[in-house]
Amino acid sequence: EFFVNKDILMEHAADGMASYIRQKFKKNSKIIIVCGSGNNGADGATLARLLHKRYSVSIFWAKNPTSKIALLQQRRSLAIGVNECTVFSECDILVDAIVGTGFRADLSDEISALISEMNALNAFKIACDVPSAFSFRADVTLTMGALKKSLYLDENKEFVGKIEVLDLGIDREIYER
Repeated sequence: EFFVNKDILMEHAADGMASYIRQKFKKNSKIIIVCGSGNNGADGATLARLLHKRYSVSIFWAKNPTSKIALLQQRRSLAIGVNECTVFSECDILVDAIVGTGFRADLSDEISALISEMNALNAFKIACDVPSAFSFRADVTLTMGALKKSLYLDENKEFVGKIEVLDLGIDREIYER
């Protein structure tokens, strides 16, 4: 542990993703952020809050938030009026924030079907930290704090797209030992 509050790291991660989007996409672009129930979903909800008003952003909850921080980030985003949607529609940018590096199980049939639907959408696709279960086909993976070995495995290379490391406010050398 680095004795840094998870909430602060999450704000840094979301700010890095928001900066990437602001640099690459014009104002009012339509963004759907697909969030899972844990910390990766919380990253997505935080991102939605940071992009709100400048972009037409909606959160699609793949699973209802259950972690303490995901519930907190959902409350924060709803408090400022971030839209939550229950169906996909055409969008310019699709962000995958379903599951991250901590995910160790198999995807449910429901989530696998959802990711297939996401892959079929004609949008620029961004993975938050890692593509969910290396099933989501990202154009770019915005990974948090440091490179992860899993991003470079042969079986995953068709899913990660371009890889960019986001600054979490702690030098990445600390993570990349």
